Amino acid sequence: MNDFSEYLLVSDVDGTLLRAKNGLSKENKEAIRYFVENGGKFTIATGRSVESAYKYAKELDLSLPSIHINGGCIYNYKTGEYLYETCLPDIYYDITKEVIEKFHDVGIVAWVKGGAYLFDHNETTKVLSKEENMEYTRCKIDDIPFNPFKMLFISENGEKPQLEAFLRENFSDGVDYVSTSDTYFEMIPKGISKGKALKELASILGVDRKNIIAAGDYENDIEMIQYAGLGAAVGNAMDKLKEAADVILPDCEKNAIAFLIEKLKQKSLQNFSICGR
Repeated sequence: MNDFSEYLLVSDVDGTLLRAKNGLSKENKEAIRYFVENGGKFTIATGRSVESAYKYAKELDLSLPSIHINGGCIYNYKTGEYLYETCLPDIYYDITKEVIEKFHDVGIVAWVKGGAYLFDHNETTKVLSKEENMEYTRCKIDDIPFNPFKMLFISENGEKPQLEAFLRENFSDGVDYVSTSDTYFEMIPKGISKGKALKELASILGVDRKNIIAAGDYENDIEMIQYAGLGAAVGNAMDKLKEAADVILPDCEKNAIAFLIEKLKQKSLQNFSICGR
């Protein structure tokens, strides 16, 4: 019988735990259940909001607190409590106004505590609403009730490089930016990251860094896998993340997390070594 009680396994959601079109696989779900039933600690670290990730947390019967908004908050689905949270400073308003004026086709979503506000200045964000099957409050920028955890900018027309360059060159005080997909670019509070939030979560759970395993696929996962005792990149991960990882897993379409847990079970993961950096 396997004993995984010393390990905390943290997985990114989109592009890592989930398949692109078919969501959470039976193989990943069953492997995670096996891992937890044998003492392992499992949770997710995602750019998604608490509301957007809820269906997967429910499907996995997630019992541990999870990381959301790329490290902007830690939330416990079992108790309904935010254990850690950081919101954007007031300058987010002026920055967002600039984006609206200069990039007319860029869709914008403000993720706030308790939900999401979908800007109605163009049609781009309709795709997001349909894909995630979520309820959004359609609004204008002045309708947001309080400072968001993050602003999501969506570029479906190839404007992302120009948008990214414009924001990084002109607005860097008090905020950071992170690319989370080929079309998503996010404005987040200065200094937050999945890695920083994972450090906070490890403290909350009383888990030693050397016993943390983290898996991801994109730029926003780099600090997290570097902080973990063992950092894993899925096969479909960006090259920059693979370079930072200790091990490479199969693609997310091939049940990467189930593969990782099986190798833990067999104690045969290539270059497998739980050791602090």
